Amino acid sequence: MKDDPIGFISLEFATDFNNPVLGIRFYTEEDTKDPDNQPYAIEVKRVFNHQFTNNKIVSNKWWPAYYEFQPFDWKSAGRPWYQIETGAMASKVLEEVDVIYCMLKAGSSFHIKDK
Repeated sequence: MKDDPIGFISLEFATDFNNPVLGIRFYTEEDTKDPDNQPYAIEVKRVFNHQFTNNKIVSNKWWPAYYEFQPFDWKSAGRPWYQIETGAMASKVLEEVDVIYCMLKAGSSFHIKDK
């Protein structure tokens, strides 16, 4: 397996600060098309399915594996904005990113770079 970085942990919103997802995303369009990256995508999804049994794991061209970050509805709910104000959202994001990082480092067969 190659040693070049091809993906990263990402939290992104579907639309206008609403419906966030958290998972592993490819860096470039070329990364999504490279057949050598298919084993990574399969392995990432396997690890996510094993670790996050309470979440529906989804994948697509750009995302080998992701799930809906909770709370998911930021448009009509005040809770996410209150969590941002109090700092609880930052802690939640960091905790979940750390779980993903540690899970991939321990549970996968490919090299995870520390940055």
